[in-house]
Amino acid sequence: MSSAHRLSQFSGSHLEKVSARLATSMSRSPVAARRAAASPALQQARNVLAINVEDFMDHVAFTPFGAWQGYFDCATWLRTPRGLTRPVQLVLRYVDAQGEKTLFVDRCSAGACRTVLLNGTILLRVCGKVREAAFFLMDDNAPGDVVAEDSHFQPQYSQVLPV
Repeated sequence: MSSAHRLSQFSGSHLEKVSARLATSMSRSPVAARRAAASPALQQARNVLAINVEDFMDHVAFTPFGAWQGYFDCATWLRTPRGLTRPVQLVLRYVDAQGEKTLFVDRCSAGACRTVLLNGTILLRVCGKVREAAFFLMDDNAPGDVVAEDSHFQPQYSQVLPV
């Protein structure tokens, strides 16, 4: 199991690039992703949770050299004291031997909820070792309206696919 730690910073331009890519490729809510891409709130690195790269090596399909793939369970718990005025999206970003990759995990609509669980099972296609990984939230909510409490990143041992 993984414990998450806050990262000190991600560059604003990186978050803008990821947001633009999600806006063009995400099928669940491209309008919300475009709004998030234009938001100055994404310039800040808030609610970013690091993932221990050793958690990738725990997957039974892991190989330090060459391509491998496997399913992982992802979850992030959020505290939203005033509710959500805008949707929130959970995204996983990782860097392997082929470069940076970003995957959409889950989305929550605006509402009066005080706690939110964003979760999903994702298929990662990796080349070699993962050098860096983190969850981050894409949202237009006011600072302090969304606070990341905890996260979970766990390999699924029962689902292994050939490369």
